[in-house]
Amino acid sequence: MNAIVAHWKSFKRKSIIQEEVDINLNDPQVGEAAKKIQNVFRTGVPISFS
Repeated sequence: MNAIVAHWKSFKRKSIIQEEVDINLNDPQVGEAAKKIQNVFRTGVPISFS
């Protein structure tokens, strides 16, 4: 159990770094990406961005 807690604390420290990204909602590629992401929630099938 202690190893799991130590791993979680290590992960938490690393995940503090965040990056802000501006997304243009009028960009057609953003719309396509949104459709792929929504499909994951509907089907449970992982996304392949290519």
